[in-house]
Amino acid sequence: MIGELEQRPVCRREFLRRTARQLAIAGAVSLGGCLRAQPESGGPSAAAPTVSPTAARATGRARVVRVTHPDAFRGDTVCTDAVEQMVDAGMRRLLGTATAAEAFRRLFQPGDVVGLKVNCLAGPLLSTHPEVTYCVARGIVAVGIPSRNVIVYDRESSELASAGYDVTVRPADVRCIGSDMAGYDSTPTVQGTVGTCFSRIVSERVSALVNLPVLKDHDLAGLSGALKNHYGSIHNPNKLHMNHCSPYVADLNCAPVLRGKQRLVVCDALLCCYDGGPSHKPETTEVRNSLLFSEDAVAVDWLCARMIDELRAARQLPSLKEEGREPRFIAEAAAPSRGIGVAGESAVEVVDVPLG
Repeated sequence: MIGELEQRPVCRREFLRRTARQLAIAGAVSLGGCLRAQPESGGPSAAAPTVSPTAARATGRARVVRVTHPDAFRGDTVCTDAVEQMVDAGMRRLLGTATAAEAFRRLFQPGDVVGLKVNCLAGPLLSTHPEVTYCVARGIVAVGIPSRNVIVYDRESSELASAGYDVTVRPADVRCIGSDMAGYDSTPTVQGTVGTCFSRIVSERVSALVNLPVLKDHDLAGLSGALKNHYGSIHNPNKLHMNHCSPYVADLNCAPVLRGKQRLVVCDALLCCYDGGPSHKPETTEVRNSLLFSEDAVAVDWLCARMIDELRAARQLPSLKEEGREPRFIAEAAAPSRGIGVAGESAVEVVDVPLG
């Protein structure tokens, strides 16, 4: 297991204490050094894979592992023990390894600086839960990456704080900062229809990315999942919402700074907002107690859209397509000419892992 499991649920306060104990290491980094300090070996500019995700195996299908635990979210509390078990099982099944530690070692090296892109727009309940994020962080640190070389980030520091993250650059911790603190590139990147300045965390600091989106509806795009999560990695997401975010989401994810660094997607589907998103709507948010694991963000979004439509059908709501909000960017991103991922029944292998 990733971390030693106890035989009782863990409240958020205890979780934060446990995380601090497990991740604390020696070192000293200032805020200014956050974007300039090099890792102990290698660096952010070290060669990163630019090929299609390795989850497209001999079968030619991308793998998405959906792990479900009935006790992961109870009332308004995340059970960290359950999340630990889910991450352990998900990583093992995704990479086909005997242990989660081996799976993390296949994706990350001790010389990496790793950015964990969370989604905190919707507040504490419908954001990427810290319990999920820091469990993944512990798996990365176990590879031999110093905790100071793991950076949890989103666009706004205030949104991180509202979702329960401790916004800090303390030298002994996994760092958590907003791009509003770190700044953006001075020169825009142009990729297809998109012209944008990336967060300096993404472009200058990290050599690897973990995408930690939330499973939720989006009033314009249909879905706010893994691909659209990187709207929080750029300075002007408000400019990229026309035409249901199409083809902007697909074009953005083709940018080399993203496709060359992103190595893992862990979608927080403990809760699902199936209508009225992307903000939290209690009346249309349901507990799903799932986490999705993949190396392919397009495949994750394809499954997320299907899960939302299943919930909508169960409540006699029109499908996203029938409502005119089909997330067209998924098919656009899956185009072979883009080479960033796949979608569809024949292209995606969904592996269900029930726990508990």
